[in-house]
Amino acid sequence: MVALSEQNLEARAAFLRDAAEQAIGTLSGDRCLMVGAGSGYNTEEFGDYFDEVNALEIEPREFPDVVDHGIFADGTRLPYQDDVFDLTVAISVIEHVVPPVNRPKLAEEMVRCTKPGGHVFFQIPNGRFPLELHTGLPLFHWIPGAKQVAIEMGYTGLKRVHIPSRAKLARWVREAGADVIEERSFAYPSEAIPKYNQLYEVFDDIGVFRVFPFGHIVVGRV
Repeated sequence: MVALSEQNLEARAAFLRDAAEQAIGTLSGDRCLMVGAGSGYNTEEFGDYFDEVNALEIEPREFPDVVDHGIFADGTRLPYQDDVFDLTVAISVIEHVVPPVNRPKLAEEMVRCTKPGGHVFFQIPNGRFPLELHTGLPLFHWIPGAKQVAIEMGYTGLKRVHIPSRAKLARWVREAGADVIEERSFAYPSEAIPKYNQLYEVFDDIGVFRVFPFGHIVVGRV
């Protein structure tokens, strides 16, 4: 994995929260669901705006303090009734669903659990970014067959990484029954960038991130 500092993680979480507010408006409501609580930075940024914070992880781990109800379950079979949450969030999650054929099911389940008028928020990395964002290896993922080579070199986590395109993710959200109200690519602010931070402003100035954005955001209204 690319090493991220606490500052990087906090800046990314704040950036994504702001992106959600730009698409949705002021974040507020009774309940939100974080599909993949992760390190907790995103959960804290989003959860502060809701009366009840729910979080789901596929494997046992400690949940952030902001979580009111945390469970361990499969995101493609969410153990919630229909129309429960005002906001359902998956940040860098859907690309880890295995088998990859089940990725649309995660979008379907998130929409199902979200109230009419509520929102689903997805963020995914850009699978064509020059630096493979899970390993930090440059360009290798552009070479046919290189992923398997990297796995054999010890990057076993890549077995669970199948990044969809932005267009494909937006299509899954629509097929799940939500209206896509935001679909865009983004570049993180410089404080969110590890190691190669010093080059970031240069790359940004010459337009590298217009060609190779860091990731994509898709927001749906149910």
